[in-house]
Amino acid sequence: MLHCLLLTVTLSVDRAEAAVRAETLLLRPVADADPLLLRRFKAIDPRESLARAVRFAPAAAKPLPLPGAMLEGTGCLALMRVPPNDATRIWRALVRCHIKSRPIGPKRPVAPVMPKLEEVAEAPKPEEKAEEDDPFEPKGIKVGAFVIKPALELTVGVDSNPLRMPRGGRPAQTRSVVHELEIRSQFERHELNADLSVGYSQTQGVPVLNAPAVDAKIDGRYDITDDRSINGEVRYALDPVDRVLEAPRGTFVSKSGATVGVSQKLDNVSVSVKGLVDRSTFSGARPGDDAPIPNKDRNFTQPAVQTRVSYALSPQISPFVDVTLDRRVHDIPVDFGGVRRDSNGTVVSAGLSLAFAGRLAGEIAVGYLTRRFADPMLPGISGMIVNGALVYRPFDRTSFVLVGTSDTLESVIPGVSGIFRRDLILQARQEFDPRTSASLSFGFGQDRFAGIVRTDDRYSVALGAVYKLSREVQLKADVRQDWLRSTIPTVNNMATTATVGIRFQY
Repeated sequence: MLHCLLLTVTLSVDRAEAAVRAETLLLRPVADADPLLLRRFKAIDPRESLARAVRFAPAAAKPLPLPGAMLEGTGCLALMRVPPNDATRIWRALVRCHIKSRPIGPKRPVAPVMPKLEEVAEAPKPEEKAEEDDPFEPKGIKVGAFVIKPALELTVGVDSNPLRMPRGGRPAQTRSVVHELEIRSQFERHELNADLSVGYSQTQGVPVLNAPAVDAKIDGRYDITDDRSINGEVRYALDPVDRVLEAPRGTFVSKSGATVGVSQKLDNVSVSVKGLVDRSTFSGARPGDDAPIPNKDRNFTQPAVQTRVSYALSPQISPFVDVTLDRRVHDIPVDFGGVRRDSNGTVVSAGLSLAFAGRLAGEIAVGYLTRRFADPMLPGISGMIVNGALVYRPFDRTSFVLVGTSDTLESVIPGVSGIFRRDLILQARQEFDPRTSASLSFGFGQDRFAGIVRTDDRYSVALGAVYKLSREVQLKADVRQDWLRSTIPTVNNMATTATVGIRFQY
């Protein structure tokens, strides 16, 4: 014989008690790092970190794990058919959850609990709420299960010291054009996104600084079950070689890579394992004693393995431990200077993932980095690191963004095994009204050269403003001041840049 129980499940949030409710508000942390910050500091990409924090927030409340239960609609109506041998266990579970039950039969029909019409009319849809939050957010073009958002940005400005000369340089006019394409999937399960940015910058009177820039990434997630997923990413970037690498002007580095991993949730524990492979290729040549030396001996491939274990103390806080092992293998084992630059790297860090709805989101980690080189004449690189990105919103229109990155760079300087680079950026952003916003950024970075006595400290201050004419057009302006102070005084420099631009988006 089967027994029927009609369960009405409700949740009321109060200081005195908390019961269970089927329709729980979606907790989504706000993680809208200013695009100006991401564009100005290309090496810093908090989007991945913030995306992990967003996925940490519960999408919706799950029904009680009662066998045979089936929720019907938003009326929180659960009709259960419970076998006799499970009746005692189910009853105890219901008592613990403060749920009242009563038998039903043909003599006592019960009408389903339906929401009131005025409540349905007043409840905003997710799309409508997003528009209300930001009426100037581009809608994009819907193509099947994807939303495509193209953009074009044009800027002009002036640089007081384009070559970063120690005693100052001749000011030059700058121009740039950037095409962007953002693609987001709208699947109920799984995820497939793409970001593409292609641009070209030009400095009048300094043709060696004219350079293209490409930044492309496609990432996705395939959900095997609710607790297991496969993650993947392919990426490509083309940029001028950083000036700190002492490479000649006009040298470019192209970076391509891919990542494949598996994530598994075990109750409150989450484990992910990723395999990565990246390829760096340098163009051009560097000066030599008699003739230019090709840069092909700098090309290398870097396979890596990354493992992360996290524990959810609550839906908002999750500590984690992250370990990454990599190996850099150069195309030419011994470079043109007679040095073996292959190396092994290890990064161990521990931190917190935070997802407080609407206030604080992101993650921050502190760890230790080491890199050991195949040539015993090259000193190793090691030191403390801080990685992560946090977004804090004390008020609805005020936000603070903190970004930290650490990495080791290849060097072409004789006797230098590499450069240990660390950056920390703090940005404050204020929205005065839906159309107007301003931002103030402070940055500090340090480059430590392994093998010689040289340390460069970099400081920056940037002020930006955005005025939104419409959903499709924005006006932008910013002013930035940079300083470089080194233990070698001959490389000290400073520069001021100012730009104005217009952005078209859809």
